[in-house]
Amino acid sequence: MILAALEPGIVHVRSRALAGDLEVADRWMFGTPPVARELRDWLRLHPRDPRYHRDGLTDRALELSRAEARVLSGALRAYPLTRRLGLPALLAASGRNLLRYEGSVLVLTGEDGDDVREAGRRLLRTWLLLGRFGLAVHPLSQLLDCPFTAARLRDRVGAAPLAVFRVGHPLREPARSARLPALTPARSARFPSDPPARSARFPLDLPARSARFPLDLLGRRGRRAP
Repeated sequence: MILAALEPGIVHVRSRALAGDLEVADRWMFGTPPVARELRDWLRLHPRDPRYHRDGLTDRALELSRAEARVLSGALRAYPLTRRLGLPALLAASGRNLLRYEGSVLVLTGEDGDDVREAGRRLLRTWLLLGRFGLAVHPLSQLLDCPFTAARLRDRVGAAPLAVFRVGHPLREPARSARLPALTPARSARFPSDPPARSARFPLDLPARSARFPLDLLGRRGRRAP
């Protein structure tokens, strides 16, 4: 039982149960200017980007075609205009089927006021353990960033949700996301300016769309939310 091997405080939710909320959260994310700006700062959508092999999310890691990457790049560059033309709804619709299958989503829970550093350690330990089982994770942090869906998720799992991600066996080896070297001096690292407090959650070496996950990877003993 995979869930039995994890630390306490992990809640299993069927992916289909969150499909509608994910579309709401995506629409909120793409429609909120500060979050959209931060997303644009983190994306590396063309190999000629000088930061392509340094950090951030590349077109390859996101499983975007060249045409999709160009469209997304142009839409985010012209965000004030494309937002008025309906970009948030269009981008949200493009991912509406992400959770519409019989798969698994895990929610790391805690209490209000928990130390964020310890929560981060718990999350990393969880991901590393899942990796030992040959599983991949895809964070769905927009569900936490959007106030409406965050409140619904809290009610669903009966605790404070600290992280939420789908999990399963990828169809192929995920493209690796670039990371700064561990010994990079803090002052030499370039980060997006003025990031929102909770919106900078991105996948760890996992493509957003290439994995279709199994029906019941956790077994019967897992705690399940309705």
